[in-house]
Amino acid sequence: MDFETTRGGGVYFASIASGITGRGFDHIILDDPIAANDAQSAAERDRVQQAFDDMISSRLDEPARGTITVVQQRLHEADLSGYFLSKGGCEILCLPLVAEEEKTHKFENYEWRRPVGDVLLPAHFPEAEIQKIRANYGEAIFATQWQQNPTSTHGELIKPEYLIPIDACPPGATRIFIAVDTAVKKTAESDYTVFLVIATDGNRHYVVDVLRARFDQVEMRDAAERLLQRYRVEKVLIEDSASGPGLHATLAAKGLRSELRPVGRGNKQERLEKHLHFFVDRRIYVLNNQPWTVNFRNELVRFPVARYNDQVDALTLYLEFMFSDAPTRRLILSANSWEERMARAMGAQSLRKGEHPMRPRGPGGGFRWRR
Repeated sequence: MDFETTRGGGVYFASIASGITGRGFDHIILDDPIAANDAQSAAERDRVQQAFDDMISSRLDEPARGTITVVQQRLHEADLSGYFLSKGGCEILCLPLVAEEEKTHKFENYEWRRPVGDVLLPAHFPEAEIQKIRANYGEAIFATQWQQNPTSTHGELIKPEYLIPIDACPPGATRIFIAVDTAVKKTAESDYTVFLVIATDGNRHYVVDVLRARFDQVEMRDAAERLLQRYRVEKVLIEDSASGPGLHATLAAKGLRSELRPVGRGNKQERLEKHLHFFVDRRIYVLNNQPWTVNFRNELVRFPVARYNDQVDALTLYLEFMFSDAPTRRLILSANSWEERMARAMGAQSLRKGEHPMRPRGPGGGFRWRR
């Protein structure tokens, strides 16, 4: 949509997918650049980031005077706002539903002080309603979409107490596997390649080593060789995607055997959910006090809201291999399961187009502002 004023100004509306190439602007506003139900997709997040870098960021007629403003509820640690936070150099205005710390916002000569516990729009969100939201959607979604703080969240699949710490691998765990999740390329923003070394006695499974880095193809092969020299490995499992076939081929060229494993059915969450009972039954153990321990545990307990999930993918690959032929025991979480809460939060709400829970519908279809 394109509007012009009688004094030479104008406003142009476009979706982030339709493009604004060939136009110049004084001010650009991006409103909710990614849909809630797309935010869990790395491909969709990358598409929005690339659209900003390649198309939108260069469309200011006078960059020294023009502005680009992004207005959005946080949906993921690596959404567009998270991308700007990682780069720095931006002015950030963050308004959680409930203030978690005392904050004073200054707008020219006006100051707005928010004490701890202050609620935005308290008439719309009384305490009882906030507690209902937290119960219905869960703390992970509440922290992300209402509190605008995805970096503080835990996911609701793997709880911290499901990962049993150990100081040493028991002598009975004699079968050792390496599970590899490879990245496509080696750049500062790319995913990581992960090698998980897992020992098992057939019943319990012990994560005893993790190598997580950004490798090119030769570095990846060399890393695999070093691990094979260090451990008596029964089998190397490589996911048949990204750089996996290349790693499989380069190892084979040096006489080292590995097995390409197909990507399982469903998305990442669905593939992991099939094996949640192993975590609940306390059959997954993690070696304690290693350089990688904290990062590994954090990624698992924050899945799927964390920026990276390569270690989760490698562990799922191992579990898929070990139990692909075993009967699956479905874990029933509750009537308000993670899936149901996520479905409601990620697009299954009865909201009109353009609405989300932080913009409640008022008389006439929107807010009424006091003059």
